[in-house]
Amino acid sequence: MQIESPGPVITGTLAESARTGASIPRRGLVHNRNFVLLACAQGISNVGDFFFTTTLLVWIYDLTHQAGAVGSIWVAEYAPIFLLGPFAGVFVDRWNRRTTMLTADIARAALTLIPLLVAGALRLPAIYVSVFVLGAFSRFFMPAKAALLQAIVPEEQRGQAASVSQTLMAISFILGPAIAAPLYTLVGPTLALAINALSFGVSALCVSLMRVPREQVHPYAYQAQEANSQQGLQLVLREFQEGLTFVRKTRTLLVLILISLLAMLGAGALNSLDIIFVAQRLHSPTSLYGTLMAAGGVGVLVGAVVCGLLGKRITPKAMVSWGVMLLGVGLIVYSFQTIFLAAVILNFLICIPQAGLNIGFGPLIMGVTPGKMMGRVQSVLDTSMFGFSLLSATLASFLGQLVRVDILFGLCGGLIVLAGILSLFLLPAHEGQPETAMVAENAGDLHP
Repeated sequence: MQIESPGPVITGTLAESARTGASIPRRGLVHNRNFVLLACAQGISNVGDFFFTTTLLVWIYDLTHQAGAVGSIWVAEYAPIFLLGPFAGVFVDRWNRRTTMLTADIARAALTLIPLLVAGALRLPAIYVSVFVLGAFSRFFMPAKAALLQAIVPEEQRGQAASVSQTLMAISFILGPAIAAPLYTLVGPTLALAINALSFGVSALCVSLMRVPREQVHPYAYQAQEANSQQGLQLVLREFQEGLTFVRKTRTLLVLILISLLAMLGAGALNSLDIIFVAQRLHSPTSLYGTLMAAGGVGVLVGAVVCGLLGKRITPKAMVSWGVMLLGVGLIVYSFQTIFLAAVILNFLICIPQAGLNIGFGPLIMGVTPGKMMGRVQSVLDTSMFGFSLLSATLASFLGQLVRVDILFGLCGGLIVLAGILSLFLLPAHEGQPETAMVAENAGDLHP
């Protein structure tokens, strides 16, 4: 089982469109060419990502048979999120979002192949370096994608768009791990890494075919700002501070960070040590890890379809709160399993509410965030979530050698349940006007 981090005001986006003359198409999503291309890019890239991640986990375990070495792959992935963090969001908000995504995809296509260029004792360090640099480029790609999605999808269709995105993620979740683990057993890691590199190339092609008005992909006009006395690092720090201030004054975002702290502390340990759980507690070969992951993917797919059908009856707040709580309860039960088939079935059931969590998270963020600050806000949230997950993965790599994995999973499940309970009481039912007012107050600061 693997817990994904949750993905991504209306006044901000529509007001910007009105000022610039741009409009967001109100047709169905299937007729929204830009969304279809972005969804195709995401879906293809996700398959490659799951191929890559599953292969690396099995590969490192084969090389070392150590929990610390397996857990370190997550440290390498999360470290750029923690180190670059909101500073990446500052540049995403300043740069052309489409160009940023293209550059990141092309770079990641090449960097994926680094582990194949070395052998022997250097191979394990090369894997960690590759994952670290890939994560660094992803810090620019992900906020840019969230901001672009906000620009091309109208508010009333964002729940549906989130459901489509989660469905694509679930399909990737099913296909990637299920094929990657046995494929590694048959032919080794080379083909999986090549597939991941190719997926980034296809994603770049889809993004290049998008046709979005410049006002939406590059909303900031910085010429006037850059003519001011504030230049270089001083300007970056100023915009970084603006993003932090906005998050600090927005209750929805603060609560999401709080529950993410608790949930990702638990999720980081699970993602790091699940393959160890398969080998030690379920007494199964690691080649079956992909089957376990695929069962979770089917659960996410079912959950995404259900949430898509019930999207207008269930609020994003309810999806997030109950999704987190049920996920935590499921993890506690999962920690007691010793039979592989039972774990597969339970993993399927646990991941159904995970889909609701992921679908509800994005609309909550977009509903309170102006489009021109989306990069910084998304980066602050990503840094918070993955920073906590990095801490959890680091602790899990150490504790996994001292404490039984099932005990760690039970404790992590308790943290996730606590996060769900807190979100029920702390997340506001609706929040929008305070953010709009704040943007108006700061308009002079943001656009002199």
